[in-house]
Amino acid sequence: MRKKNLCLIISFVICLFIAFDIVYALPNSKMKAEDVRYVDSVFRNIQLYKDIEYSDAVNYSGQLEKLLLDVYMPSGDVKKNRPVIIWVHGGYLAEGSKDDQDSFQTIYSKEFAKKGYVTVNINYRLDPNVDKEWNLSMKNAMTDVASAIGWVKSNYFKYGMDKNNIIVAGYSAGAEVVTNLIYGTYVDGWDRSGVSGVVDMSGNRLVWGDALRNTPPCTIIHGTDDTINPFSASEELQGQLNSSDIYCELNAIEGENHFYNLKPDSTSKIENIITKFLYNKVIKNNN
Repeated sequence: MRKKNLCLIISFVICLFIAFDIVYALPNSKMKAEDVRYVDSVFRNIQLYKDIEYSDAVNYSGQLEKLLLDVYMPSGDVKKNRPVIIWVHGGYLAEGSKDDQDSFQTIYSKEFAKKGYVTVNINYRLDPNVDKEWNLSMKNAMTDVASAIGWVKSNYFKYGMDKNNIIVAGYSAGAEVVTNLIYGTYVDGWDRSGVSGVVDMSGNRLVWGDALRNTPPCTIIHGTDDTINPFSASEELQGQLNSSDIYCELNAIEGENHFYNLKPDSTSKIENIITKFLYNKVIKNNN
């Protein structure tokens, strides 16, 4: 009798452990058996590492400013060598922040971390007098983004990032910063290795010279009724990249203005465009 009771107790304890494992694993397991990493939201929970200093630089007040970023990653993920997306906010180089919870870069940082990416949301130096010194403002912002790319390469192991698979994405002024940094030479001398893809949302053409050859593929997303950065600017950018034999697709958001990304239905549409581009043109080419 005692032996029977002991077996029942042991069986009960084993069942508890099994149940605990199922409950514990569920938030981080795939939603459906057919879900695909980097395409679907295969993770329910994310981890956030906030306000990490990636560099410092003298700002427009003459003060040494700490440049900060946030890292998002899928919670409970066992994969260690994961592609990275660096998000660069817009704001005319004069405003904007990684801490804006309603911004595209914060929303997408979370959503793409759920897909299995590590995402990095950065701040860069902002210039209150950008109209008087636009070239300097651009150069400083580009330098800061280059520093963020360098930080990823120096800290890839700690956060399970693939230093050879870094995607850089920007919106508006952030997109201009990204494309001119990756494809141009206005800021040169930084380590260009490892950058595998570019996402341009409502940006502008390349300002300083032709696009460098042997640079990564690009997707452009732009509203056709944009009156701030006209759609024609993205058409010109596509031509500049294609003329240097760089793959570049242009996705027209019909009837939308510069702020199409603020609409929930547009946000979902843009996310799908970015997801498809990254999976087909970046992930598959780097695995």
